[in-house]
Amino acid sequence: TKQSLAIWRKRMESKYRSGPAKMVKYIIRHNWINYAHIKHTGQPFNETTIVKDGKGQITGTLGEMAFGRWLTDLDIDFEYCADDSMNFDFKVGEYRIDVKTKKTHGAPRPDYMVRIPKSQERQQCDMYVFAYATDHEIYLLGFASKSEFWSSLGHSVKAGDKTESHTEKVDARFAYIRDLNDMQRLDLMLSDF
Repeated sequence: TKQSLAIWRKRMESKYRSGPAKMVKYIIRHNWINYAHIKHTGQPFNETTIVKDGKGQITGTLGEMAFGRWLTDLDIDFEYCADDSMNFDFKVGEYRIDVKTKKTHGAPRPDYMVRIPKSQERQQCDMYVFAYATDHEIYLLGFASKSEFWSSLGHSVKAGDKTESHTEKVDARFAYIRDLNDMQRLDLMLSDF
């Protein structure tokens, strides 16, 4: 029943919710790590791949596994497309969703940044879900529609620009975690399907 589902969702929120920005935190499962290593090619993903030995693929796959777990926990039907698409990782109803995951040390803060290389601006997806991965945890930080990220939410930077304590390696667009839409809103959007 709808009431039972609402109670279950509240329990899941309290179980996985982390911090004031309503991020979702998952412990990295051993089978996720195994799957990520199987998918790892040892090669750069594309011309703007920052980690040239392809190890970023492991981090990216872990973010995808956490997002898939989140969808499953909320009983939202989805199709995992990452193996067949260069543009998006998931299809939920009519939404094409790409998960962007960054390797980090420690829990994220609202003033931390997420970024997407400018070369991916023409990527054929509808929205981005952003994640941070530590050695043991994945944080689903929030989401943005593709059009919102590239038009009003994000800030453009050029390769070589200094942004706080980071020197940009490629032309990109960044946003602060605090400016992302929270995962609870995404739950409501996707649950309509």
